[in-house]
Amino acid sequence: MAITGSFASYIPTMDEFIAHWNNANTVLGVANFIVLPINGGPMWLNDFQNLRASLAAQEAVIQDKLNDCEIARADIAIKKAQLLQWFNQFTGLMDAYYVGTKFMPARPNAPSVRDGREVFTKPMYDAASLWRKLNAADARPGLPLPIMLSDGALSEALFTGTVAALEAAYIEDAACEQNLALARVDRTLLQATAYETMKMYRQAVPTKCASHPNLVATLPRLTPEPGSTPDALSASAIFQAPDAAKIVHSTVEQAGIKKVQLRGHVGAKWEEDNAITIAEHAPDATPEFTTNFGLTQPGVSAVFKVYVINETDNEAGSAAMLVTRPV
Repeated sequence: MAITGSFASYIPTMDEFIAHWNNANTVLGVANFIVLPINGGPMWLNDFQNLRASLAAQEAVIQDKLNDCEIARADIAIKKAQLLQWFNQFTGLMDAYYVGTKFMPARPNAPSVRDGREVFTKPMYDAASLWRKLNAADARPGLPLPIMLSDGALSEALFTGTVAALEAAYIEDAACEQNLALARVDRTLLQATAYETMKMYRQAVPTKCASHPNLVATLPRLTPEPGSTPDALSASAIFQAPDAAKIVHSTVEQAGIKKVQLRGHVGAKWEEDNAITIAEHAPDATPEFTTNFGLTQPGVSAVFKVYVINETDNEAGSAAMLVTRPV
């Protein structure tokens, strides 16, 4: 494995360096363990292993933050759908009872559920304000006051409170996005240290292990060798009850492929910098993966890609596949 530019390539690459480093230390003996001067201090193998664990933990934090964002967006979508339904009931009542009155010119027009925060909430606030004015005005024939909708279950106070709750949901969504951004920064800092450590390790081994050519020859790559990109596999994914995704990919027929990887992240739209490596298998293994990654609760989604990686560590990914756990 090598660092390909994808965040998902760091952990597998670090695993290869850890295996080589451990082997080198065994061959060299305690008095000659490989120690690297990183960030002004010594980096021992166990320090690098701890760095790997910290990076894996941070990737899990990012998936958790992505899940928070998904929940926040789902909450917004639910509230918008409910408010739009109530809004249409209110304006429908106005069309039935207030035609020809001074209130009709103030009747707001319905937004789209796809509209952004300000475009959607403004007519909601307008409707709530007008509703209060209608309640304070003279009653219309056949329409008792205060106005209650949904067979008496919906009051102006409930409508206004739900608009406020939608605003709170938007604030929560923004906080989730900020927390996600901060988690990514922390990951980037860990990856920078990991990259510098692996780069320095590659520089140290040829000298440190000069009398052990097998160690030099098997030194892991940090970046892919020059070479062609493999052909991507075709793949498809379905939800498999109770909480898993089943991903099936085409058979590996091209030569020089050393592994097939499944990568993915929580969410509904593929973003390369959110993806992590979930599983991998040999090119001649059964062409499928089954995982419950990202599908921990009803209504959540995860998106996946299948990657092929060749002997020069060049890679290609399939089309993205979305799997949603039913509510």
